Amino acid sequence: MLQAFGGGLVDSPVSALFELIDQGNASNTPATVLYEGVIGTTPAVCAYAAVNSLSLTGSIAAVSVRQSGSAWITTTTATGVTTTRLSGLPGTGADYQLSSAGVLTFFSGRIPQPGDTVIVRYRKRNRAVARLNDPASVAAEAAAGAPGTARWLGRVVRPAARSTEDCEAAAQAVLALATSRAAALSGSYTAINPQDDIWPGDVLAITTGGEPLNVIVRTVTLTDGHAEPELTTCHIGFANDWAESLGVTLSESVAADAELPETAAASPRPALASLSSLTVVSVTGTEIQVDVGADPPTGGGFEVRRSDSSFGPRPGADLVLRSPVRAFTIPRATFNETFYARMYDASTPPIYSRRSAAIVTNVPTTF
Repeated sequence: MLQAFGGGLVDSPVSALFELIDQGNASNTPATVLYEGVIGTTPAVCAYAAVNSLSLTGSIAAVSVRQSGSAWITTTTATGVTTTRLSGLPGTGADYQLSSAGVLTFFSGRIPQPGDTVIVRYRKRNRAVARLNDPASVAAEAAAGAPGTARWLGRVVRPAARSTEDCEAAAQAVLALATSRAAALSGSYTAINPQDDIWPGDVLAITTGGEPLNVIVRTVTLTDGHAEPELTTCHIGFANDWAESLGVTLSESVAADAELPETAAASPRPALASLSSLTVVSVTGTEIQVDVGADPPTGGGFEVRRSDSSFGPRPGADLVLRSPVRAFTIPRATFNETFYARMYDASTPPIYSRRSAAIVTNVPTTF
């Protein structure tokens, strides 16, 4: 039986910004923002149109699409006016440059004024991890008198696991192989004058002890018997993935900064959307006004904690608040603070967002 794990598309949000630069003015004239927003689920393929207008007078000198970088920066004045800042080179209508070391430099004439709030949104990389088990196999082994459980920790070397979904697919494949007796089968088979050509990668169906098994052909060697009629001996070497990996390369080394989930799940955990549209509306010396940019699930809401590893229905010393509405206030206590927010629903136990939205402040407090 052929089984496939992963291989599909993983939804990912994207922030889009359309800007217009008037080539007829001076090159340092600020660019005009035509549109900005977050697309929650991006299509694999899309059509891009430079113009969508019923009435337009003028000409377009050039159109380009580029990845602006890993940060999204806005400034808000004391009167509440928010402006999206544009990344680029000096003299192109842009506002700032952001170095690979994280140094933010505003150009002359684009520097925020005293009292303005600078908000920097960016994505942080983290280790992709997963932890799964097979309850049916555990029960079957336990019924036969075996301990029923065994654990393996390791890293997926190939193909690269770039997300938690990739790690979950790899864990499912490893479980399917580890709990299948045929998955560890290897050996050889000899056929005389086979009717069809046999190639490495073909599936060979054999029967042993009255049980049919499917194995993967790895090597094929032909020996000519130099006879008339022709006598050809076909030596077939076979091995399934657990005996000799074909599609997945594993390593027993684990990165020191990989945080293993507390419990193992029987299947990939369902997850709610991450709060990629979360915005900080305002920051004062005592509180942070937040809009998560999404409506809460029925009976659910949004949970804010001071750590990123203990989301759940239990209280915990790091729990800040749970809000049933998308806009809420986070109380402040110190100059530098970090809060983590996720969405949850009314399930028992509740289902949360897979990833957290972090809020990092660097603003003086007042009491």
